[in-house]
Amino acid sequence: MLGNKKTALDNFAAIYLLKQQKLKLTKEVNQVFTDCIAIIGEGKLEERIEQVRSKKFKINVDPLK
Repeated sequence: MLGNKKTALDNFAAIYLLKQQKLKLTKEVNQVFTDCIAIIGEGKLEERIEQVRSKKFKINVDPLK
């Protein structure tokens, strides 16, 4: 289950970065993103972005089974 949460967090972090670049997103994506921010806050996304950028985690390079 944790993998799914991290994947979702990564996706919202990517949307966060797109919005910072002023890319236009669909109203549906904007609404889901707004709901996400209301629940977890921008800080959680910024934290995840920093973790990925600084490589504070180990990447799973094992082939998918």
